[in-house]
Formats: sequence, C-alpha cells, structure tokens
Amino acid sequence: MPDPEPEEETRIPVSHRRLVAKTGAVNRYQIPKVFTIFCHGTGGHRDGRCLELISEFSLAYWRDGYDPFASSEQKFYWNNTDAFFDEHYTKDFLILDGVGTADMAQAGPDSASEPYYTSKPKEVGLAGAELPLPNINPMPGDFVPNDPSCLTPPFAKPLKDEAYRTSKHISIPKSGKHRGDIMGDGWDDNVAHALYVLHELHANADEQFPFVINLIGWSRGAITTIKLANAIYAAFSAGQGYTLRENDSNAGGRENPRTGEEIVPTGIKLEGLAVNIFAIDPVPGRFGKKGDWRGSSRKAERFPEQDWDCHNLPPIVNDCIVTLAMDERRAGFVPVDLDKMTFRDGQSEHQNVVFLPFPGIHRTQLRTEPRDPTGSSDAHVRRVVKSVPHLVFDLAWSFLCQHGTKFRTDYMAVASRPFGGGLLTLEQVVDKYSNVMNNRASYHEARNQGLMQRGQGGFADRKFTDRGGKHDLKHMFPDSLTPYVRDRRWMINDHHRACFEAAYPLLYRWLFTPDDAADTAPDDPSSGDRIDAETALGSELAAIDAEFSSTATWLASLGFIPREVRGDAPSKSWQVPPRGRGVCASSADLHAMPGDVTEMGLVRPSAAQRDGGASEGPNDGDEVIDQPEPLPETHYAGT
Repeated sequence: MPDPEPEEETRIPVSHRRLVAKTGAVNRYQIPKVFTIFCHGTGGHRDGRCLELISEFSLAYWRDGYDPFASSEQKFYWNNTDAFFDEHYTKDFLILDGVGTADMAQAGPDSASEPYYTSKPKEVGLAGAELPLPNINPMPGDFVPNDPSCLTPPFAKPLKDEAYRTSKHISIPKSGKHRGDIMGDGWDDNVAHALYVLHELHANADEQFPFVINLIGWSRGAITTIKLANAIYAAFSAGQGYTLRENDSNAGGRENPRTGEEIVPTGIKLEGLAVNIFAIDPVPGRFGKKGDWRGSSRKAERFPEQDWDCHNLPPIVNDCIVTLAMDERRAGFVPVDLDKMTFRDGQSEHQNVVFLPFPGIHRTQLRTEPRDPTGSSDAHVRRVVKSVPHLVFDLAWSFLCQHGTKFRTDYMAVASRPFGGGLLTLEQVVDKYSNVMNNRASYHEARNQGLMQRGQGGFADRKFTDRGGKHDLKHMFPDSLTPYVRDRRWMINDHHRACFEAAYPLLYRWLFTPDDAADTAPDDPSSGDRIDAETALGSELAAIDAEFSSTATWLASLGFIPREVRGDAPSKSWQVPPRGRGVCASSADLHAMPGDVTEMGLVRPSAAQRDGGASEGPNDGDEVIDQPEPLPETHYAGT
C-alpha cells in the first residue's frame, strides 16, 4: 500500500499569531521580516541630550558601542552614523523625531572640550543652519515627508517653504511656542514619512516588505504609534491608500499646496500584516484654549472627534502594552487609558492589549535622571525614584526582542548607559516593583507642582487614579485602579502580579487566595503562626531575605514579620499573616483588562526553573530572536 499523501501544512496568518507562544517558547512558524520604528515625544530628538528611553533604544539598535563622545567628531551630536546605519536605516528601522522644539543643542565655541550636555549650550531644534547637520533631521512639520532624498545617506529631509513650516506658526505670542509644541502639529508628517518609507520597500523588488512592524513611543510619540498603526492598516491592508494631510487650520495653519499628494496608492491589500505597540503614557495634548474644541472636553477627558486615530486600534495590532502615569495631574495631559481605547471593529480574539499603570508623572518613565531646573523642590525626590524607568525600559526591551526586533549589540550589558547593567531576573523585577511600593509616597511627592505646570490645563487627578484631591498614602490606591489591577493595594499592575506569582508561587497563593477558597494543605500554618526556613513557604521567604531587601520590606508590610530564633544555631522565622491578606473586595469582579501580559512571554523563568535546567528560550530576555528568513513570494497577496 503506498504511503498516504502528507497533509498540507496550514499557514497561520502573521496577524493571528505571535512570535512568542503562551508558554514563552518561540513560535516555530516561519517568521517574516521585522521593521522597528522609534517614535519620540514632544521635544524628543535622536540628537537630544537628555539620555531618554526612546533615544537609548534607537542607539542600541544601530550603534556599535554606546559612548556618544568616543571621538571629537561625536561631541556635539549623536547622529554620527556608520556603515550599519547607512545600510539598515529605512530598510529595517526608522526614527521619528518628536513634534515641537527639540532638546538637542549646539555647544558654544568655548565648550568644545566638554560633552555638550554638561555645558550650557543653546537649545535648538528648528530646521536651519543652526543644526549640527543642517536639514538632516529637522522637526516634523518643517520637512517634506515624501522626498526621495530621505531614503539614502545622509537621509536628508528638505525643508518646506517657510510659510508652511509648523515652527513658523506661533500659538502663544511672545513665548515662541508654536503649533508643534502646543497642539502636536507635525505628527501627521511623521506618519506620512513612515508610510512613504514602507511603500518604497513594498515597491522595490530588491527589498522584502516587513510583515511585522514593531512600534515604540512616549507621550505624543506613543500617540504616533497608534496613528501609524491605523495608517498602515488603511494603506497596506484595507487598500485605501494614503495622501498628505493639510495642516490643522483650527490652530492657525495654512493649507500646504502639496496637500493631497499620494504617499501610498490605493489597492494594496496585504494579508498577514502584524503591528505590535509599546506605548509609554500616550498623551495627545489637544483640547483647545478652554478645553472645548471639536467635541473635546478637558474636564470630561474627551478627545477631539477628528482625532479618532489617536485612540483606535485597528485589527492588524497584535500585541499592545500601554503604560500610564498614576501621579500626573496636569489636565492638558489626559492619556489614552482603558476607558478611552477603542477598537475599529471590536477587539479581535488575537488582539492582546494590556494597560500597566506606574507611579510617577508623565516623564518619570522616560529617564533615570531628572531634567528639573537646578533648585527645584522635587529634584531631590526624582533622583531617588528610579525603579519605575528601569522597569519600563526592561519590559520594553523584552517586548521588542520577543517580537523580533534585533538590537545590534547588548546594550543591557553596558553598565555606564542610563538603563544598562543587564536584564533583570524575575526576582529582580519583583524587587524593583517592591521598591516602588515601598517608596509610593515619594513618587507622589514628586507630582506636578508650581505655576508653570499648573498653567498646562490646571491640576486634576486623572480619572483612572481619582483620589478626590487627597494626597495621603491611604489614597494612593483608589478604587478607580481596580479595572487595571486586581488587589490594587498591594500590586502596582498586572505585570507585577504575574511576576510575583511566577517567582514565589507559595507566597502568592497565601496572600491572594481568599481563606474560604483556599485548598489548605494539612501542614499549612495558621494566621499568627511562625514558620522557619525549612518549610516550603519559609524557603521562599529565606531566599528573599538573603538577596532582595525591598521585597522583604514589602512582605513585612503585608504581615510576614521576621523573627530571630536564638539558640546554638541562630536562625530566622516569620510570623504569618492571615491567608488572603492581600485580597481587595470585589477586585476580581471589577477587573476589566482586555489582555493578558503572560501571553506575551514577558514573565521570565524563576530561579527554580533556571536552576532546574528548564529550557528558557527567548522568554528569559537574554536571547535575541535571529533575523528571520524571508517568506515565500506567495505570501505577498495583493501586491
């Protein structure tokens, strides 16, 4: 009897699968080319001097080494590109500089011996001769987004006619603040520029089109990732094409005569596109002078109706993490939170969207060093509360790697970089979160204060952290957080919860399983009992006590009180709190997260798994997924 015909292999569309399975193992289906876009927030720039998170990611992608001042040619700007950059920029990655005046700078002639960020240089950011490399990377809204010169070295972006540059339309007289600073104008040019680059890849027979596109951004850069996902869906999946948009006439702009130029033609319908987004505190910042503009309301946290693409996720978005700032209270900085995120056709079953609140204000997650003016009352506090930016960077690094972004060298191993020093182990992640919990009051102490920040819309708690205007520790974990994290009094967010459960399963069960629902073992201790390190529960406490002081302090606040046991061989025991000590009433019923962070493969193996020789794969964050082989030509449907 002849052998049976082999069954035809079933191809799963890229948009309906992840590169990382629920177990954290690499999905062994063929992986397409990956394209990564780094999106800066307002005032952020690839040549910026603030050592912020987005710049560090883009540098890690292309730069061979991480000292921007390794030679005299590199002292005054970072964009000293090399052969790798010239070969891969616009082919495998793209950097979108932030709207508004950048924080890049040009040092004076008397400071050539010092790095420019330690001197007192003149801040520039507008297009023109003041830039170290004129017209290479001017602010969005000032350059032509679809000029062919941006595709090849030195990737110059020609300027628009002066009358149509965003920087020439001042929103606040005498301040110099223009539409880019105040209203975010220029972000549509960033979207158009990215689509132009992607279409050139699609049209070029020698280049493979990326079927996985990873986006990361902060603030208006995070909004840009959402806008860009909608534009990619319309242009390359729905066949609607994309044309240049006119300037925002409500903000005083003039219609550019190039408005309506075709960026992507209609009729392109690619199957299997997948977009993954890491959005760090996405804030559109568009409400008008009095908070009522085009259907918007600052008080009601309602965005302008025409800005639907700032908060709508199209079906090609696969995995999306949105981080939020819990202590930001400028009313003009309303974020796209769980209540405001919408889905174009309703959330698809393959879309995994997770919101992760973190203590701190809008910029806390962005950098490890404060940018406050010298003498600011809260500057000393900001230098203490550094665990949050490290956690966000570590999580974003793992997210990008898990979805196929391949960084050039191991940035995380370079201790001298702001976020360097190595990827965190699972237990270190828990310890960082514990440090945040222990310093929760300090994060809130560093909240927005002063007349200048009050002038950005006035002060009001964000709705998802509504404290009723109270600032004591008791009100740091309000009921409004319940949709974001179960048992909000003891957990920062669902990533914190998932990591704690994976690292210390027995402690997790004891703290977060209600007494009447617990499957009690005969040898389980009772409330008030003492346990020693030889018990199963005690062994987890002993491991924490040996290495992780922040976690030990946090557990003590939950009722695991350490006690010294004297004798011939002194040891330590712990008093046990009531079972279910961490459970908040109705928490499970009100929790409304539309996704699951564990499904993204972002919870690393525990010490027991590592010591047991379990296969870690890329889920441990130490291994970067190799750049995939090209997909067969048959995958390019609709080209």
